[in-house]
Amino acid sequence: AVERLLKDIKSLSVNPEIVSFARFDGRVAYLIGSKPWDEGQAQLWLDKDTLLIVRVVMLLPGTKEEKPRKTDVRYLGWGSAVGGHWFPQSIEVWSDDKLVRRSITKSVERNVAFDATSFQIW
Repeated sequence: AVERLLKDIKSLSVNPEIVSFARFDGRVAYLIGSKPWDEGQAQLWLDKDTLLIVRVVMLLPGTKEEKPRKTDVRYLGWGSAVGGHWFPQSIEVWSDDKLVRRSITKSVERNVAFDATSFQIW
């Protein structure tokens, strides 16, 4: 599991050798990939207590004329009355520091029955 996690982190160009603490959404988080003040690096943020993903910062390479594009996905409100620890209260996608999408969780149904055939591999 650790090897898979490291492979996934590296596929996002996050440097797993740089780890620090930072605050996000009112909680202490592990910041993997850069120091808190270095916003020009790919980053993975994990809640310190639950290890849930709270933020992912990805850098897409640019051309000679363009600078790299930054995509920042923020998972906000873990532990809310709506989603509990199963789903964040909202998910925001920021592109080059501009909000481009916000999804809000209005309700979560637990113990819902699913058709088992939906999960079969052909």
